[in-house]
Amino acid sequence: RKLQARDLEDEDEVIFAPKVSAKYYLLKRENTPTDPVDQMDEYDITLINPGMIDDSEEWDN
Repeated sequence: RKLQARDLEDEDEVIFAPKVSAKYYLLKRENTPTDPVDQMDEYDITLINPGMIDDSEEWDN
């Protein structure tokens, strides 16, 4: 039956058209911290490509 809106539950099937459907699965989340400070790894680094930095302002002074 057609519905305007509904809260999906685990394994609900949504039919968009004939032969086009999707199945909704509710995944259980692990208890992992969402604060980036708590997730920092001592080996986590950011690599910066020097070609991506516009330092023309620095040389104008």
